[in-house]
Amino acid sequence: MLIGKMKERKPGKGIASRLVCTTLAVIICLTGLPMTAKAANSEDMKSMLTSPTILGPGANTVRARRVGFAGKEWYVIGYGSNGSIANADANGGMTLLGSVHDSWDSVQFNPSSNPVNMYKNSSLQTYFNNVYNALSIAEKNAIITRNLEGGSGNYNTTESPAYDSNKIAGEDVNGAAFWPLSVEEAQNICSDLLNTYDLVWLRSPGVFNNRAAVWAGSRASQNGGDVSGTCLAWPALYLNPESIVFISYRSDGKNPGASGDGTLNQVATVTVGFGGGWKLTLIDSARNAFSASRTGSGNVVSGDTIKVNFSGASTETGEYVSAVLVSSNDTSDLLYYGHIATQMADSPASGVNVTIPAGLADGTYILKVFSEKVNTAVSTSDFVSNPESNKIIIDVVSNGGTPTTMSQIATGGTPIVVDDNEELEETAASTKKDWLETLDEIIDEAINEAIKEGTPQTIYLKGVTGLPITLMRKLKDNPQITLDMSYSYEGVDYHAVVPGKSVIVDDTIPWYGPLYLNKYYSR
Repeated sequence: MLIGKMKERKPGKGIASRLVCTTLAVIICLTGLPMTAKAANSEDMKSMLTSPTILGPGANTVRARRVGFAGKEWYVIGYGSNGSIANADANGGMTLLGSVHDSWDSVQFNPSSNPVNMYKNSSLQTYFNNVYNALSIAEKNAIITRNLEGGSGNYNTTESPAYDSNKIAGEDVNGAAFWPLSVEEAQNICSDLLNTYDLVWLRSPGVFNNRAAVWAGSRASQNGGDVSGTCLAWPALYLNPESIVFISYRSDGKNPGASGDGTLNQVATVTVGFGGGWKLTLIDSARNAFSASRTGSGNVVSGDTIKVNFSGASTETGEYVSAVLVSSNDTSDLLYYGHIATQMADSPASGVNVTIPAGLADGTYILKVFSEKVNTAVSTSDFVSNPESNKIIIDVVSNGGTPTTMSQIATGGTPIVVDDNEELEETAASTKKDWLETLDEIIDEAINEAIKEGTPQTIYLKGVTGLPITLMRKLKDNPQITLDMSYSYEGVDYHAVVPGKSVIVDDTIPWYGPLYLNKYYSR
């Protein structure tokens, strides 16, 4: 049976469905079932995570996770090897399908002035292109486009070309961001995720040139509907997991605590059931100009503060300078998160005091600072600069003592603390020589660890009054490494900053002493 002209209808649940839900709610209230019991299909996890892989389990089933993107909710119908046939050419991405909980526009496949079922340049394609063009740059960059293969004949045709339930009629469409499902894809989607009383356009051709396939409630109609009628434009898309910096459970999963006062709030553990709503935080290349660094150096006692300077932040509504705190032993486990400053274009001259949470165990932690745009709706993503670009290494100690391991002294702002020169002068010459050689080895190892980071790194040296030519050559060969040296010599305090990119090595100078460093690298 062919489907004729279609009227626009708003998606919604039927009366019977609403009665079932209402009756179930009454039964729960009357029977006094305990509401705090953990559901059988739930698990405990952090409310804010760094890896989106948690979205994969349940893909394309009734347990499919829901995520917010571009102001809408979407079902995860494919992730890696999980999910539907629609994820087959996602190039490592996840496949999202518009959620039945959102209203989608009813549009024509093509107008009566051009009643053909070819998808390329159709009214339906134009609609999806307009949706894409309205996205932010960060949202556009998060989408993996796909190619839609053309060349299908009409359904049940005996002519050439033959009908193919996964192809479109006419020419190929390359670089599609949003796209309608094909008949083959729709038939492989979990029926609960396509449960609607409205007709939905599919991209496959119908039985005649002026008909396109539709999804009719719980099945695909390959006979199709008149292209000049209106059906829902219900899209799918591929999303790149590498564009996702954080995911948070519902809109309150990212709980920053008090905003703008330098405090960090502990990331909570919550019980998460299947389905549910997940909010995405996306990388935003437009924020690359943001930078942050620590003022000063040294160990920190938990509960004390450090000063952080920053620049390049936005002053628009909903803008923050935010930070997460992780352990150097597991950088994927978010311990604390907070908005350390609010709507400030530049850091105050004195910097922003950031409180290192009380009760932290001794060890090395990393404070990642970033510019962030926060949108309160779960369906609208947040946007951040790359947290990996501004990392501050912090050694938390019980009494402010000195670091003792290479993981504590290597990179990013924690000083290598050594005995001062007065103690060395009291040491026998042979012992002093051995001690200096050991010190050179320690600094060399620290530089090696900094090189492994693969990004610009600063190593802080306290009490080191000179460098051998071997270390100067290593700095010159690695221009991304900088030595920040604070030392005293003959009762005078000096501060020298030796950037690898500015080092000049003189083969006639085997050792670069305190006065030489002060002359050419003083600050």
